[in-house]
Amino acid sequence: MPVDKVFPGLTAATLPDHFALEKESFFDSAVMHVIASGTLWHMAKLAAPGPVFDPRRFRPTIFVDTGERDDAFIEDEWIGDTLEVGDSVRIVALRPALRCVMTTHPQEDLARDYTILRTAAFHHRANVGVFASIGAAGRVRVGDPVYLDQ
Repeated sequence: MPVDKVFPGLTAATLPDHFALEKESFFDSAVMHVIASGTLWHMAKLAAPGPVFDPRRFRPTIFVDTGERDDAFIEDEWIGDTLEVGDSVRIVALRPALRCVMTTHPQEDLARDYTILRTAAFHHRANVGVFASIGAAGRVRVGDPVYLDQ
């Protein structure tokens, strides 16, 4: 679908043909990255004892609290479906998020930790969370309910 159909008023001509990144800056390959708390708990169990699987390492756009569930890479169950967040936001085109070495870099109070990516690679082909697009825009607030629309 053409860009102007997805984002009215935006055309390909308005997008830069290259991106100049500042030193130590980060760039993701999708509009949205969503990750579930249960996935991080699951990874921690797989690597135990060891690293802290802090969501900041993955820089998600939305972090979904999935309760106490810690038995799987939860987002796998979301592939091909739509997430509805709050009153109006729809997150579509969910696909596995292939992670890279960025997850191992030190951040604020998190030390460098290669176990993060090794765990993802060994147990889940280095996929953690989902990359996605915005199907319907809106405002997201901390505590908004998240529903899986199958």
